[in-house]
Amino acid sequence: MYIRHAFQNQGLGEILYNLAKTKATLLGKKQVWLGVWEYNQTAITFYQHYGFEFAGSRTVHLGDAPQIDLLMVKHL
Repeated sequence: MYIRHAFQNQGLGEILYNLAKTKATLLGKKQVWLGVWEYNQTAITFYQHYGFEFAGSRTVHLGDAPQIDLLMVKHL
């Protein structure tokens, strides 16, 4: 999930995270995964605050530019 800079720090990320966690729980999921750009420290810190842990990485391509996404997992 991405929240525009002008709307950050208003609790919207927490609301969206809680909605996603509730939906995953209702669907009987045991964990949720996400990928976050390696240089997005704000997002990494946010997810770590909610208990996500690093679980690997993957390369994604934006146009011709390879980017590294850090894979994070949260056990429900």
